[in-house]
Amino acid sequence: MRVAIAVFDGAEELDFAGPWEVLAAWRFLSLDDLELVMVGEDSTPVTCAKGMRVVPETSWNELGDVDVLVYPGGRGTRPQLGDEKNRARLRATCGRQW
Repeated sequence: MRVAIAVFDGAEELDFAGPWEVLAAWRFLSLDDLELVMVGEDSTPVTCAKGMRVVPETSWNELGDVDVLVYPGGRGTRPQLGDEKNRARLRATCGRQW
């Protein structure tokens, strides 16, 4: 299973760090095959809602197929509302045309 966790400026830290922690523990404690990847626009550090800075390990263009996408909330989602580029990217990531 391949899980991508999105990060972007203004993302709520708990919304991605919590799932990362749980999934990383599952990866090490389980026999299930799990790949966990953090994705962003590029490898430039992003500053999250409370000031945490993180560095995505891959970009959306390089991501490829995923089984699960964790997309955090937070004030950083506000500028994304109505952004057709972001909406198209999310549609393509999940393989649906909605």
